Amino acid sequence: MSPLAPAWDDLRFFLGIVRSGGIAAAAKRLNVTQSTVYRRLDRLEANLGVRLLARGSRQLHLTAAGEDLAEGAEHMDDAAMVLHNRILGQDMEPAGTVRLTAPDDLANVHVLPLLAGFQRLHPLITVELAIDNRNFDMSRREADIALRPTSNPPDTLVGRQVAEIGWAIYTHKSHGDIPLPAQKWILWDEHLGPADHRRWARAHVPDDRIVLRTNSMRIMAEAANLEVGAAILPCFLASEQSNLVRLTGHHPEWNTKLWILTHPDLRHTARIRLLSSYIFEALRQRRDYFLDGGGATGANRQDQGEAT
Repeated sequence: MSPLAPAWDDLRFFLGIVRSGGIAAAAKRLNVTQSTVYRRLDRLEANLGVRLLARGSRQLHLTAAGEDLAEGAEHMDDAAMVLHNRILGQDMEPAGTVRLTAPDDLANVHVLPLLAGFQRLHPLITVELAIDNRNFDMSRREADIALRPTSNPPDTLVGRQVAEIGWAIYTHKSHGDIPLPAQKWILWDEHLGPADHRRWARAHVPDDRIVLRTNSMRIMAEAANLEVGAAILPCFLASEQSNLVRLTGHHPEWNTKLWILTHPDLRHTARIRLLSSYIFEALRQRRDYFLDGGGATGANRQDQGEAT
């Protein structure tokens, strides 16, 4: 019997395994059980009459046939997404679902309150808000709109700069008189966060003074507010914490830009354009706040070892 042509849905599960690096990770990514992923993989292999994955290893190992299929399936998926985005971009009805992603330091206080007003204006549009600090793959519709702090937005996306984000070093007010070298420190997880901040920390923060690392800017601010240590924070976020003071002045060289971005094929889709413009106009009015958080608070201690 000749092998059957693979069903696209089974190929989608196979791509999920390849992209995630394993069965368990693919199940999480696809929001299904591991047994479902195994079943789809078994069916795909049975239809093709070949093994695609080498069994018995804790790591993902593709067979030669698996590597060939993965490459071909990626091309098919890319073509399907291009076609899907072009068709979706022709949708002029202000209705449907829009998936919006924003980092945690922006989502709760600055984005979420806007959605109630937007829903009153456009009741037929449903917003899915994904609060995440990672960069979603927008070409694969992981998100339709992204609110991202970045100085270099990807060339594959289009959008507008909302504001400039200012940064400084903050700590709890009870630690405001402690010199920078003697502070305890809260930092990003290694390899995360703005590169300028990582370089400054490597040069000025001894390893034995680091008491907490995290992948969440909001957790950094809240931890500093609870006297855990000092942290490099965006001024707008630090200003929301009642017990924080600046240890240094504003660092213009640390500034980042806040962008609202979408895929170019989707920018004329009515529901995406309406939500993007609504958020842009609302946040644009707060650009001075994003830059300086309402001004310096508490002690301004630029004489305590501030980097220049």
